[in-house]
Amino acid sequence: MYYGGPRVCHHFKQPGHFVRDCQLRQVPNAAALLGGQGGDGSRAPAPQDVDGLLPAPNAIVPYQAPAANGGQNDGGRHGPNKGQGGNHNQGPSGSCNHQGYNGGYNRGGYQQRPRSNWWADNREKEKQDKFERVWDWYSEAMDNKEKERSEREQKQKEEEEKKRAQEAEDERNKAKKERQEFENSLARTVKESMKEVCDQVMVKGKSNTSQATAEVRRKEQDEKWWKEDAVAREQMEKERDAEVQRLRKENDDLTRVATGRASKELDALKADNQALIHDVLLLRDEMENLKRSSKRGFEVVSEKSPPQEPTRGKCKAVTEGQTPGDWAKLSEAYRRVRDEKDMAEHEVSALKERINRIKLRHHRAPGTSSSEGRAQKGSPATSK
Repeated sequence: MYYGGPRVCHHFKQPGHFVRDCQLRQVPNAAALLGGQGGDGSRAPAPQDVDGLLPAPNAIVPYQAPAANGGQNDGGRHGPNKGQGGNHNQGPSGSCNHQGYNGGYNRGGYQQRPRSNWWADNREKEKQDKFERVWDWYSEAMDNKEKERSEREQKQKEEEEKKRAQEAEDERNKAKKERQEFENSLARTVKESMKEVCDQVMVKGKSNTSQATAEVRRKEQDEKWWKEDAVAREQMEKERDAEVQRLRKENDDLTRVATGRASKELDALKADNQALIHDVLLLRDEMENLKRSSKRGFEVVSEKSPPQEPTRGKCKAVTEGQTPGDWAKLSEAYRRVRDEKDMAEHEVSALKERINRIKLRHHRAPGTSSSEGRAQKGSPATSK
């Protein structure tokens, strides 16, 4: 095939664009129609060239569409085209009058060459034959594959059927064998049991009777002991409950007595404290009275000893009515009252602590007794 320079249309060999951009790429012989520029005259006409021609009004001989028989003429050189009518003459003005094919061409002996479709028919026949051969080969191959697949499936199905039949036969044989073994074992067991029973009845009747009697006695003795144990356990439960009740009652009594005694002691201490406070107040009043009674009035002192003017340069010493002995007694009494008050406070705090301990013991007593009861209940079972 002819290849031009760069950007040459390979369809009709015109420069400027490729075949994908050619607007005449649907026309097979566009190059020949455009004036034979770059045409290939040595190439044989293809079927698409015969059927795809377009009208060419600028050609010397106008184009006539091919007939229904593929463009072939029925006659020879002077066939049916002779009757088209008209003359091909040159007029006085030099123009050409195209009125038909029977003008000057008939006089000169020129006739259009008939076109042949042998190459296209042969090509189509070869293609059809090749397609039929390929289709026959493909059909035969597919038939062989289908046949092989069917045979393989049939063979596999037969093997599976044989395998299932063999497995079913094995299962039946196995079940039959197991049943036979079970029947034999059962018969042997029954035979041995019957023999043992017969021996016990006929030969060992006396010994069996003595053994049965001993077994009955042993069971009776065991039942008797069990009843005695049950009675003893019940008695122990009752005694334990009574002991728990007694201890709980004693605990309540002790708590009540201790609480009452502590209350009484507290009341007594409060009374003693009040008495001490009263004594302290009385002592203070007595001290005040002593102070007031030891002082003399100004008039009495003036009558017995009139005041004198003190000597110049000396200060007059002012003496109070209390003597050192009175001050010592007063301090001793105050110290004694303070010590008694401290002792009373200590006793009160000790009594409060004792009362708190008694209350705590009273609150803990029910839980302790219940835990002791549970421990006592668990002891017989453990010993048993």
